This record gives sequence, structure tokens and C-alpha cells, in this order.
Amino acid sequence: MENFIPTSNLLFRMSKNGISLANICILSTLILLALTTASSVFFGKETMIDNRLNRDVYIETNSENETASIKESINILKEEYQATFVNYAEYDEFTTDAILKEDVMYFGLTLTPENISNHWAISIIPLEDYNNYAPEKLSLEENEIAIYSLSNSLNLSTLKMQNQALQKEFKILELDSFYIKERIQGYLFRHLYIVVDSINEINEIVGSTEESHVISFDVTEEVDTEFFYSLDDTLKSKGTIFYEIKKIVSDEWIMYFGGGLILLIFMSLLFMMTFILTLYFKQISEGYEDAKRYDIYRKLGVSEKIIKKSTNKQMLRIFSIPLLGALLHGIFSLFLIRRILLAFRMSNFMIILNSFLVIAFIFAVVYYISYKLTSRVYYRIIS
Repeated sequence: MENFIPTSNLLFRMSKNGISLANICILSTLILLALTTASSVFFGKETMIDNRLNRDVYIETNSENETASIKESINILKEEYQATFVNYAEYDEFTTDAILKEDVMYFGLTLTPENISNHWAISIIPLEDYNNYAPEKLSLEENEIAIYSLSNSLNLSTLKMQNQALQKEFKILELDSFYIKERIQGYLFRHLYIVVDSINEINEIVGSTEESHVISFDVTEEVDTEFFYSLDDTLKSKGTIFYEIKKIVSDEWIMYFGGGLILLIFMSLLFMMTFILTLYFKQISEGYEDAKRYDIYRKLGVSEKIIKKSTNKQMLRIFSIPLLGALLHGIFSLFLIRRILLAFRMSNFMIILNSFLVIAFIFAVVYYISYKLTSRVYYRIIS
């Protein structure tokens, strides 16, 4: 009798209330995903900033006059604040786009939906500039280039570079690390650094590139924080140069992501309120529907103890199904969340996974408490 009552009622309620149970499952999934995304962004702050900037200061200029003026201003601030620079690097960088298919890199092609999956952002560094700062000097043979990928190894021994009129084959030296790697352009497109003996060597194939002069360095921790804000004011006055200062980016992080975090938390609270109200009114409506059936059980001689025990079994089975469904949906959605957050340079999947596990545990506790409170209402009605 203990199993007959909950099982028979379970089948009846599952067939009758499948839509409402599905709604509870959907609301639970939305709560899990919203809170997981918010907590991943919050706790992944350092990862996002480190992926955005490899050095404390990064500056791009487009002319020698700008470079000279900026270096002079930096040296003045360096003396004023008695700052010490480390990991200093200064080099020319030539950037362009390419389509890579197998061992052929195409330049000058129009980006289309068909080839976007093969798109690469390309940064070309002259060998002399690279060797000025790399701890291990690099040497290249004739028709040889060195490459470094931010995403994954190409596993190629040769690489053909081709435009609409010309193709040239190069031997590949694939680097395990890249000393002057500064900025990760993001994870929507893959990024490849290429070191060449001379830019003229591949200029006729690559075609037009955006040329810039890069200055970057780290600053020792002893320096006053005011140094970075003074440097920010100085660089703003230089015109249209591009620069990023890690300390400023870190301090302004909440400005960039605060609105999104508040929105996700607000949506989670809204979904939570809707979920609890749905659960509550579902228990009330079904309590009135089941009251007559339990009166029949009592008239047949079923004890109040068995009714209460069977009711608890029935409710637990019914309301555990939406929770299990939400957790299953959440696990598979983690990979989608990861792809979305990669666009914001959040590359640490363990932070996302740990956030989900903690949120799932907390939500399961809240779910259980909500179930216990609403089941008391249900039991009072059928009693």
C-alpha cells in the first residue's frame, strides 16, 4: 500500500501536470545558467584581465615622432615616481588577416560565412626586433619562418603562403613560447604570430598590413599607483594612439561588466520568485484536486501514517525530476557558456565548472527547502 498510492498518483500527476513540471525545469535551468555565468565572470576577473594584457603597459604608435614623444614622457614619469621597468619590449608589428586551409595560408580573401571558421588574425614580427628582447635568440634559415599560435599547434613542417597571383612555400619553426606576446585579440578568431627574417621577404604575398610600433613593459610593485593614472593622462593627451594599462583596466573592470552582472543577478532573482510561486500554487491546486482521493483512502481504512508517508514519497519523486532535468541541461550548457565567455577572454574552464557545482548545490538546497515548505501546504489541504 505504501508504494501503490505514491506510484499510482505519480503516474496520474505526471500525465496531467507535465507542462507545469517542464516549466519548473526550465526556470531551474535558467537560474543555474544565469548565476553560473555571473559568478564565472566575477571570480574570473584576474583571468580575463591577464588574457587581455600580458604586460602592465601596452602602447601602439604609428609614427616615429609619436614614439619619440611618448618615450620622452614615459621617462619623465619614470624619474618622477622612481619607477622601475622590467620585461621592456619595443618592436614593429605588422597585422593582417588570413584564411588557413590545411597547409596553405590565403591572403586577400574576403571573409565569408563559409570560410570564417578558417580565419586567423596574423601578427608579423621582424627577426631583429624579436631577438632584441627574447631570452633565447632565434635564427632562421633561408625561406624559413617561426610561428607561435595562441590557440593550438599547427603541427606543420611547411606552410604555403598564397595570394591571387603568387604562392611561396616556407619551412616552419614552431615555437613553444613567445616572449613578446602582448595582447590576446580575443578567442572568437585564432591568432598567429609569425617571425620573419625581413618583412620584405613576404610583403609581396601578404600585401597590405597595418603597421604599428609597440612599446610595452611591466612596472615593479613598489611604484605608487598614481604613476599609472598620470601615465594615462599623459597618453590621452598624445592623440589617437592606442594604449592599455593593466591597473586602469582592473580598476574599471566593474564599469565594463557591472551592469551585466547586476542584470544576471536580477534575472536570477526574478526566475527564483517565479519558480517558488509556481511550485507553491501547483501544490495548492493539486492539493484540492487530491483531497477527495485521499478521503476515499481513509474510508477504505488506510491509516494517516501511511497516507503521509506515501504523500512524501510521491512529492519527492515528482519534484526531483525537474531538478535532475535542470542539472542535466546545465551540465551540457556549460560548453555553451564557455564559448560565450571566451569572447570576453574568460579562458579558465575550471572557474566555470566550479561556479556551476557550487551554484547547483546551493540551488538544490533552496529547491529542497521550497519543496518542504510547499509540501506542508499540500498535506494540510488533503488532511
